[in-house]
Amino acid sequence: MSTVDQKKKIRYPGSLLWPVVLIVIGVVFLMNNLGMLSQSAWDTILLCWPLLLIVIGLDNLLRRDGAAVPTFFIGLGVIFMLSNFGQLAWSVWAVLWGIWPVFLIAVGLDIMFGRRSIWAGLLAGVLVIAILGGILWFFGSDLAGEKLAVDTIGQSFEGAKQAEISIKPLVGSLSLAALSDSNSLIEGKIKRLKGENIQQDYRVQNGVGYYDLASLGGTIIFPTSPGPEASWDLGLTMEIPLDLNVNMIIGKSTVEAQNLNLSSLSTSMVIGETIIYLPERGDLDVKIDGVIGSIVIYVPDSMEIRINSEVGLLNVQVPDDYLTREDTYYSPGFSSAENRVEVDVSQVIGQVQVLKK
Repeated sequence: MSTVDQKKKIRYPGSLLWPVVLIVIGVVFLMNNLGMLSQSAWDTILLCWPLLLIVIGLDNLLRRDGAAVPTFFIGLGVIFMLSNFGQLAWSVWAVLWGIWPVFLIAVGLDIMFGRRSIWAGLLAGVLVIAILGGILWFFGSDLAGEKLAVDTIGQSFEGAKQAEISIKPLVGSLSLAALSDSNSLIEGKIKRLKGENIQQDYRVQNGVGYYDLASLGGTIIFPTSPGPEASWDLGLTMEIPLDLNVNMIIGKSTVEAQNLNLSSLSTSMVIGETIIYLPERGDLDVKIDGVIGSIVIYVPDSMEIRINSEVGLLNVQVPDDYLTREDTYYSPGFSSAENRVEVDVSQVIGQVQVLKK
């Protein structure tokens, strides 16, 4: 073995972190499969997934592959961990969607300084920490709220006897509920960023109203600061049947459908939390898609439910009296019920909770 090869072997030792991580993950899944973990313990373990980001950062630091990028990953891991355990009051998902350019800054700092010397690498890491801290402080303060503008939303029926409604925010929080004492199809307010465009489109064909409400702009490809207080608070009519479709990128979506006259409901979320209160009456199909996050479904006593799950690393929690068959969960009276909901759930990472309401 040459001297150069010996130096390389000494400088870039094989990492012990990843073997340890794999062993720990294997032990945890084995204990869960054998029924040795309680439900609460398993839920807590799932909340600790940001440790993987921290391990990536530490592994790169030990290998001396710069300092700025590893520091960025460690910082992300810490932020996600604090968010998962309720230590951050604002929407960390929405904020992180806006600060992705910090990763590009970290890569640039590592290329310029990180590999020249230990001190230059430490300086680059400190700069990344300062940038992350400053941005997160900004979004956690009242300053970010000053960037919001308010739009008033309203649309009449215009002769529609039923409607298909599509609502597409980008980030923030969405709240949908039933309107009382109103002749409108939809009403509410949107707190949006100044410069963000909200587009409404409505047409009626053969007695069916087609309503689209969406946030438009270049923020999907080049996301800017989303603002933790951005929110869509909307009310929908109870008077006519609705097919409701909700698409969101990052944030929290709450659909209070107890008093809505829904024919179908479809929601999608890339990263965040989806909460659905099912109606008390009807025969309804619900489709819920997600990538990373939490799904909570509240089921009234008058409604029976069946859940067909297509999941990856996902924990499904249902009431104790529910029946289970492979990836299907259903309430005891579902097969003969007049009021029932068929729910198709597809998600990669996170949890699904079904709660009686």
